[in-house]
Amino acid sequence: MDPRPVSPGGLRLPEFTISVPANWYPLDLDPRTRTATIAELVEQRLGGDDSPMVQHVRDALTGMLRSYARQAAGHGAIYAALMDQVVDGMAISASLVVAVGDAPRNAAGEPVLDPVSLGQALIDGEPTGAADPDLGGRSNPDMVATPAGAAVRLRRTIDSGFAGSDGQTVATAESQYFVPVPGTDKVLAMTFSTPNLPVRDTMDELFDTIAGTLRWMWDSARAPVR
Repeated sequence: MDPRPVSPGGLRLPEFTISVPANWYPLDLDPRTRTATIAELVEQRLGGDDSPMVQHVRDALTGMLRSYARQAAGHGAIYAALMDQVVDGMAISASLVVAVGDAPRNAAGEPVLDPVSLGQALIDGEPTGAADPDLGGRSNPDMVATPAGAAVRLRRTIDSGFAGSDGQTVATAESQYFVPVPGTDKVLAMTFSTPNLPVRDTMDELFDTIAGTLRWMWDSARAPVR
């Protein structure tokens, strides 16, 4: 994957780096290579044990990672990672999708890139019903610092649309971080989600930690003047 996507106007965006814990699975989103790289990733994590139980886990994990990679790529992601494990008898899962899009525009048609104004513009531009008020709705935007610059953080609880084992749809906690891309009218969005609402505070702290590792990697000739 080339982490420097080209915008519709031909502008090549900067590379970025982000660090996820060792128990997360960074995914190859390139359809030309993801089958092989996901197989290699699973082999690294599970080893060469060919017992029926391990093979079942290997097949299930491979299928899950391939499916998620396809979905993330289909939604325009340029980076994605997934975590799925059992902690103290509880199945814990979480995901991260990174995408870059145009900044919202103000009434004059200018891109909104100031972090405070960006947060309000994102709230104002959200479709009605995007968050379920009965599930907690959307939090007010707040600012968090990252090495890549100030980020607007929004949290909400939404109905995932997927049914759990009891037939009820699963609520999902979502944390989003929006960082203006310097020298452009683009915004990088990091979207984390987890269905594990009972440990949401812990997961939110983890998401903050991961988001706080975001850094730009500029070519010296293209670094913006600050």
